[in-house]
Amino acid sequence: MGAPNQKYSISAQSSADWCALCKCFVQASQKRTHERSQKHKDAIERKMKDIANKTAKKKSDEDSLKRQIQEIENQAMQAFAEKDVGGANANRPMGNHERARVQGEYQRKALEEEITVELRAKEEMEFRLKQKYGDWVWDERTKYYWYVFGCYFHVFVNTCH
Repeated sequence: MGAPNQKYSISAQSSADWCALCKCFVQASQKRTHERSQKHKDAIERKMKDIANKTAKKKSDEDSLKRQIQEIENQAMQAFAEKDVGGANANRPMGNHERARVQGEYQRKALEEEITVELRAKEEMEFRLKQKYGDWVWDERTKYYWYVFGCYFHVFVNTCH
């Protein structure tokens, strides 16, 4: 088979490159010509516009999301000021200083609640240990802690005193 069938052979097709922008095969010998063609230049321009549009849309979406989050935070702070702090002017928008003050009060209340929960847990643990092991007693003469559990004497050496 001669030259007329050469363009249909597998080896001739495998030497063609795929142009992803134009979505067509380009022969290796015609690659430079294709890249200079108006079709390829238009495809590059479309792709650049598409990238710019996607970037602008992404940025506007992020800005919109930030605005929505800020509005939600403002509404939450106002609701907090009305309910917990009891501010007289809770209907007006808060400034940065006032928002920081309200956030500080909220954090202080959250910390107090957390400390209260921890203290209750500690008291509960001490109560359960006292029920299980009894009271420890400090003996000045021997410098030991001791307690009686059943009929056994248990001694604990205090290295802190």
